[in-house]
Order: sequence, then C-alpha cells, then structure tokens
Amino acid sequence: MYYDDGNAYKVRIFGDDGKPVKAGEKVTFTMGSKKYTKTTDKNGYAKLKITSKPGFYQKATYKDFSIANSVYVK
Repeated sequence: MYYDDGNAYKVRIFGDDGKPVKAGEKVTFTMGSKKYTKTTDKNGYAKLKITSKPGFYQKATYKDFSIANSVYVK
C-alpha cells in the first residue's frame, strides 16, 4: 500500500465458539514502536488506517492471541 492513501490494516476476530466477536472488543495494533487500540464492529472486524511512514510493519493482538502480517508501506 502507498503512504497515506487511505488504506487500512483489517483483521477479523473470532471467539472461542468460532463465531465473530461482537462490537466493542479491543484489538491492539503494533506498527513499528507505536501501539494503537481499536474496537471491533458488529461483524468482528477491527481496522487501523495506515498513516505510517514507508517501511515494513506488522502485528495485531486480541487478548493473548497475536497475528503477524507484513504490511509494506511504499
């Protein structure tokens, strides 16, 4: 994605029952050394608008679970 083009890093969170979590669950995104906390919508999605400087970034955390996806900002 390109720097500040309006794209978002989006994850979908599922609960222990295998269904998407309800709205309002907190998800922490780590982009470089900065952390951002966002909440899920009614479909279990949490998203963070990418405004970071060019480079590689990764990681989203919900409770004790983390996912690391490479996000390359051009």
